[in-house]
Amino acid sequence: MLEIEKRINFFRAEITKMLLSFNKPIQRPLVDQKAELMAETLEALPTDKIKDFFKYIRTNEDSMPSDGVLRKILSNNHKKFTNYTEEAQIEYKGEYPDEAWRKRFTNQVNRVINGEITSDEAKAEMGLI
Repeated sequence: MLEIEKRINFFRAEITKMLLSFNKPIQRPLVDQKAELMAETLEALPTDKIKDFFKYIRTNEDSMPSDGVLRKILSNNHKKFTNYTEEAQIEYKGEYPDEAWRKRFTNQVNRVINGEITSDEAKAEMGLI
């Protein structure tokens, strides 16, 4: 079975449960259409998290949420329901150039722009090569 078909089948099953839990009428064409729309609307929701997401909706919402509300819930709980990874915190241990070095660098860049020296000459004067 293709991944998209599998995904829509998961949405179909979970939407049926959601409609039942909020006492909404269930019509097969409505569920099929809603499943396809949800697959588009909640594209950031990984297939393996669909069941957990809708269980969260059924247990935490008092009324049937609209598509926009579902997107907001997913956005607000992205760490829980998406394959979120923390960004690596990189700590720079070196020293930043001082103001005098930045002025010299800017001067060299301007000289290169004006055609007074080549970029290799500017790098050599700055001690970068």
